[in-house]
Amino acid sequence: MSKNILLIGKILCYVLIALGAIFAILIIIKGAALKTDIALQNSLVMPAIYISYVAVLLCVIAAVIFPLFFATYSKKTLRNAGLLILGVAVLVFICWLLPDAELSADFMENLKVTELTSKLVGVGCYLAYFTFAASLLTIAYSAVSGLLKNK
Repeated sequence: MSKNILLIGKILCYVLIALGAIFAILIIIKGAALKTDIALQNSLVMPAIYISYVAVLLCVIAAVIFPLFFATYSKKTLRNAGLLILGVAVLVFICWLLPDAELSADFMENLKVTELTSKLVGVGCYLAYFTFAASLLTIAYSAVSGLLKNK
């Protein structure tokens, strides 16, 4: 069963890579004409954007479903997955509560940005900062613990 799922995942990855390469090549080939021809921009770029939306959605679904499927093999992995999901939810909540930069009404009007959009961008930035810091701490911890175990 797990070999079939790995095969499906590999096939999905290869299909997404091929689609990305095809659309990148099309955009590069038609690059000069894209600057002047709006219809060509829409005919090439918009399908690529929609396919990228589908690709991101498939990746998110796979990133959520596959670990939950494999987590059912043992209670420990299921507990760890639940704690991880809870931790991410708490981190999003903390980022939502952090104060956002106060932007002037003129600035927001020029960018055509609502307050909610500004808040969501701030939450995304804070999430990126925290996850980057956590990844650096994890790398440092694994390096130090690896050195201590080898001695």
